[in-house]
Amino acid sequence: MAHKLLDIIREEYKKKNRPLIIVADWDEVIQPFQPLAVWKIGNKIGKVDSTFEEFFKRFFEIARYGQGLTSELRIKNIEGGTEAEKKAFDEYLKSLDLVRKYDKGEKGENEAYWKNYYCSSEWIDAITNAPFLSPAEDLLKALKEGLISKLVIISSYRKGRGKGQGLTRKKKVFSKTWGKFSQCQLKLTETARGENGRHIPYRWEVLRDKYLDFDIFIDDSPGIISESIENLCRDKIYAMPDYKPCRRVQNENVYFVSTNISNLKDSDFIYQEQKSNQIQPELEWYHWKSTTGKILWIGIPLLLLAGILGIIFYFWKRKKI
Repeated sequence: MAHKLLDIIREEYKKKNRPLIIVADWDEVIQPFQPLAVWKIGNKIGKVDSTFEEFFKRFFEIARYGQGLTSELRIKNIEGGTEAEKKAFDEYLKSLDLVRKYDKGEKGENEAYWKNYYCSSEWIDAITNAPFLSPAEDLLKALKEGLISKLVIISSYRKGRGKGQGLTRKKKVFSKTWGKFSQCQLKLTETARGENGRHIPYRWEVLRDKYLDFDIFIDDSPGIISESIENLCRDKIYAMPDYKPCRRVQNENVYFVSTNISNLKDSDFIYQEQKSNQIQPELEWYHWKSTTGKILWIGIPLLLLAGILGIIFYFWKRKKI
């Protein structure tokens, strides 16, 4: 059963009676990446007969991942899609392979692809202007309701890609949106391939070392969530988009959240301190009553009493003379 992320946050806020610390992955949680890449390639090589919103709804239902729960899981193929969609996905896998070879120093065809497609203004514009997903909309609502004390949006990048388009995009998007809120942080983690072939540090290690006090962790990787549950505190809340590959993770602390394309815009990220502006005058008035007010309420009667006694003493003195 899929839940609304905002409902989960509100419920946990009530239980703990305080604003929450939330860590959320970027790709496929805040904004789509793989579905958008496949759809864009499909439109480049041959029209995909669907809007991106329609394609996104189907993508994770027809995508087929490798077996197991490791955090290195990748989509292997798609089943049930149209011929155009299958061809687009094959081209997407080819593009990933070319980019990886280019990263390893293999030039030639790989370099041409890198320059003509991966670094093209068309692709950069596409990923920079990617739509937000519904969990992002719920997180923004929770921020505005005062339910979150810290929101960390986390993403990893391969060693040597520190100036890549992906990082540039995320920094740019963050500065225009989440960066307007003092509660929000962008955590970009550099990873390198370890001896076992997997990229390190693992996401759960980053959580352990930097954000062990989190209340809710949101990620779309079955492996990352499973490893986090195994290695970290089990009383945390783990949320995953309600994608078909994610449903293989079953745990009492794992919640699946409805994830669709949102209408959220950059202009919606407006920080309004309505509550603090309303509370502040009340706090100032209370402070005045508790300090200056007490002095006045006690001091004025004493001054009046002293004045009356002074007048009585003055006339008594004159009468005696």
